[in-house]
Amino acid sequence: MIRYIHYKAIMSHGFNDASGLPGGRWISPGQYIADGGQGSVHYWVKVDATHRVIDRIVIKDTWDSEPTSEPVEWDGMYEELVRKGMDLGVSKSGGYGNAHVDDRFYKEAYIQGLLTPADGELSYNMPLRGYKRGDKPDPRQRPDTTHWRLYMDHLHSGDMHTFIQKSVKLDDFGTYEPTPTPEPFIWYTLQCLTSALIQMEEAARTRPKARKAGDETIVMLDMKPSNIFLAPPGGPRYPVYPRPIIGDFGGAQLTHKTAADNVWGAMQQICTRGFYAPEMTRSTQIDEDDMEDHQIESLRVENLPVHSWTNVWQLGRSIECMMRATGSMNDVDWATATELERESQIKRSPPRFDYSPGFQYSTDLVNLVYDCQLFNPEERPTPRELMEQINENISDHTKFMDYWGTEAWVREQERYPVQRTKEEKEKLRQKNARRVLDGKLYFLHDYQDKALAERYADLDMDIPEDCALVWGGNEAEYKLGQVARAGDTPQKPDKRKRSNESDDEDKLDSRLRKKPKK
Repeated sequence: MIRYIHYKAIMSHGFNDASGLPGGRWISPGQYIADGGQGSVHYWVKVDATHRVIDRIVIKDTWDSEPTSEPVEWDGMYEELVRKGMDLGVSKSGGYGNAHVDDRFYKEAYIQGLLTPADGELSYNMPLRGYKRGDKPDPRQRPDTTHWRLYMDHLHSGDMHTFIQKSVKLDDFGTYEPTPTPEPFIWYTLQCLTSALIQMEEAARTRPKARKAGDETIVMLDMKPSNIFLAPPGGPRYPVYPRPIIGDFGGAQLTHKTAADNVWGAMQQICTRGFYAPEMTRSTQIDEDDMEDHQIESLRVENLPVHSWTNVWQLGRSIECMMRATGSMNDVDWATATELERESQIKRSPPRFDYSPGFQYSTDLVNLVYDCQLFNPEERPTPRELMEQINENISDHTKFMDYWGTEAWVREQERYPVQRTKEEKEKLRQKNARRVLDGKLYFLHDYQDKALAERYADLDMDIPEDCALVWGGNEAEYKLGQVARAGDTPQKPDKRKRSNESDDEDKLDSRLRKKPKK
């Protein structure tokens, strides 16, 4: 298993640009985001000549010991990445788009680039902006490693693991208790992640020189709440909710059911305890004479290849984490598990919350999550079948949250405007400030249409309590138009000089953040 350590590059004023990106001034404001088994991530911003932020990304640094020679199954993919503008300096000899076949392969970049639409179409997998060969030595001083850099959008809202951790409320005894995630948001998450799984199949089967059998797919192998990221709210659907997408493709594999390493269990698998699907194990037990029927079945399932059904199982596991308000699950020894232990306990032991004693999730949702985690992969729904089931049931459980906060919804509420006096407007401003402090208007900071955000705030309507998120994601640390320098902490922009875009954002920001008068 490949391990990585982070490389932190901080420049002075952005002129000594160490981002590795061509053109512009990129600086790292000193924000370290993550460090783990698949790399380290730092926050970078692009500034203009006056140090005002005009773009935001994250850079992931890794040192990989795998060969850089392009495998035959990826033939033609580098040219596709070049077409998408993702070669940011891969060649050893310099230049762009001309890397030698023996020097350009980095699996994570190939998979993430494959999943990134070239036409700007909405993606439910983390988009890749590009990748390049780095020039820094391995911090662990391992021989024969290659320094790679991946460039991605910065999704400041966070990830699902953090969302679960922060979805707590203070009870009467001063203790933080888990609270149920609103069911409309879970259905939205199901829909988004299932779309991601469908994209994994389609991208694999339509890539350059794909197998004629059309049976390939990308298998995540380490899908879990901390690898489900939250794009900011303000989208065309469910605009008051962050949009869940799948990320971190360091452990992902392009495969098919008859691939040799898949059939014989030789495929490298990076996974987290509690998220191993039954077919991800390989049993060494071969004597069936003394085995019970369910053990024979376990042996057969454990020796099936990983495929789309593995993605479906891990999706179901992750959704169950959301329902149980936990970021982890107990591991299962599939070889010795009883028939009862092999299946999800979501039906037999549904989530319970002390803070909301009468709360329960719908039977439709429970059944879907259960079916995703069926022990036998062949009995689970395929991604497309799962999407069909979601579409058949979701309208009964959204509680109009797919519509709430859209321009059409705001316009509908404005049909009967409330005439307010100057004093009433001031009271509403103070009330909105309190609503911000209570987290009830967190999503408006991410609305691209700032005028729409102001119109929403003027409606004086809160999200229904049973649909509101306790925590809806982090706010952007650096807004477009804000001043940033290397090593700085986030600061407010100079209001004497700013772009129209930042002016609109500051106007809304000041309206929503003014402290109420006592």
